[in-house]
Amino acid sequence: MQVHLKIWRQQTKASRGQFSGYDIADVSPDMSFLEMLDLLNDRLIRQGERPVEFDHDCREGICGQCGVMINGRASAALFTAAKIVHLALLPQGKIEARQRVQRMVAQMDREGFGHCSNTEACEVECPQEISVLNIARMNWEYNRALLS
Repeated sequence: MQVHLKIWRQQTKASRGQFSGYDIADVSPDMSFLEMLDLLNDRLIRQGERPVEFDHDCREGICGQCGVMINGRASAALFTAAKIVHLALLPQGKIEARQRVQRMVAQMDREGFGHCSNTEACEVECPQEISVLNIARMNWEYNRALLS
């Protein structure tokens, strides 16, 4: 199948960004979202262009949809919640836990993730079986940070 992607491209944090369109042919319906991005990156590298950069903490060949916007909607807050909880539980992560959760939730809001719908669909679809309890813990960490 053929897929058209609109990807936000930005050279640096301070530079002005824009959406770039990419058509990818021969996408298999069996591919994960990240495998499709790998296909695009292979083409971009061969053409001497900068590849698309993306975060992929739970990758291991898995879908990757929790870290991107698809059809204008973020797939889930589950990824962000899991990262916030993971870092908050590490001894070295506790030092910045309050500032980190506030920054990450604010960025998630700017990116349009919105609040959790509590349908738990993300947990059902998550190939890494990340629990929605992470979202509850993220909310707890966030509220604790606001009260401190």
